Formats: sequence, structure tokens, C-alpha cells
Amino acid sequence: MKSLYEIIQSSLSAKDLILELDKLIPNCHPNESMTDRQIWIRVGERNLVGRLVGILEQLEEEELE
Repeated sequence: MKSLYEIIQSSLSAKDLILELDKLIPNCHPNESMTDRQIWIRVGERNLVGRLVGILEQLEEEELE
């Protein structure tokens, strides 16, 4: 799995970066071994990635109009 540093370094565009972050931080359910803190951190990370993906989709729709 690529590190965040490697993803940013290899991304040529914002779109590439967002798509790589979407792969790195998938939308998944917590497991029993995770602490409350880990769960909330993961929720925050995924929330940010979800917002970026939404913005990217909106920009792509605007380009098609």
C-alpha cells in the first residue's frame, strides 16, 4: 500500500490525488479491535475524502454541460 507521501508525490493532478485517497481510505465498517479514537479518526478521514470525491464529481458534471 502506498503512503500518503508517495500518493502526493506521484499525483499529477487533483483528480489523481483524490482518486488515490479514495482507494487508500475506503468507506468501511469499524472492527472490534479498533478503539473509539481510531474509529472517530477514520470517520473524519473518510468524511473528508467523501467531500473531495463529491466536489470532483460536481466539477466533472459542470465540464460536461
